[in-house]
Amino acid sequence: MQNDDCVPLQECGCYMRHEQTGSETVIPEGETYTSPSCDETCVCKNGYLICNVTEGCDPKADCEYRNDIPQCYCRQGYIGDGLKCYYSDCTQLFNDGEEVSGVYEIKPTNWTGLPFEVYCDMTNGGGWTVFQRQMNGAQDFDLYWSDYKAGFGNLSENFWLGNEKIYSLTKQRRYELRIDMININSVPLYVVYDSFNITDESQEYTLRLGKYVGAADDELSYQNNFPFTTRDNVSDGIDYLPSTTLPFLRLPEFSVQVQGGWWYMRWRSS
Repeated sequence: MQNDDCVPLQECGCYMRHEQTGSETVIPEGETYTSPSCDETCVCKNGYLICNVTEGCDPKADCEYRNDIPQCYCRQGYIGDGLKCYYSDCTQLFNDGEEVSGVYEIKPTNWTGLPFEVYCDMTNGGGWTVFQRQMNGAQDFDLYWSDYKAGFGNLSENFWLGNEKIYSLTKQRRYELRIDMININSVPLYVVYDSFNITDESQEYTLRLGKYVGAADDELSYQNNFPFTTRDNVSDGIDYLPSTTLPFLRLPEFSVQVQGGWWYMRWRSS
């Protein structure tokens, strides 16, 4: 090629010198370049370099070279595209220094949907991801399978997080289950199980519990390995009869008065 020869535009590239690092790069036509600090993205178009300044990596991510390309990657335990990384549960939030109970956004590591909000209880050791809360009678809990699958209510008051979310959360790692309650004498009590998870919907969100410790009677262990029950999806031969006031479980031996979906067995409820 001589000095006066013309070069087709598609064979030209763009020259770039990064001001912060002093590095020099030739970007082929049509290709994209990300700065070494991941705070700038440029594309070579018709011999011109068109750059956009980005906010850089999320505080929970690092800018790393992989396959000779710098890019933001979430640190281990977090999930996202690197530009935005999410906590996987309330325990991560607590371990990262968050000590105020309230509503936060998370995304479990195996959750394929959008991030979702949860209520995090930072008391009693901190980092508890709450999946059920009943503060008063404002929320009707006598709902259907689809409601309990998706979740319902107000996270700041009365709610059920959703069985799909509970399944995704408990699939990540080993979790404890803590249940706080107040007895008829207004005395606060609690129970803790050293492991807790539920199966997926194909197995009716069956309950899996570990060993029990606590100051209240252990009632939930009787429901271990039993599927979830709602008014329109009754398991284990239970006859669930909604009444004008409360739903009932009609059993061969007797009737047990219950409120809403839960893990029930034929002869006992918690």
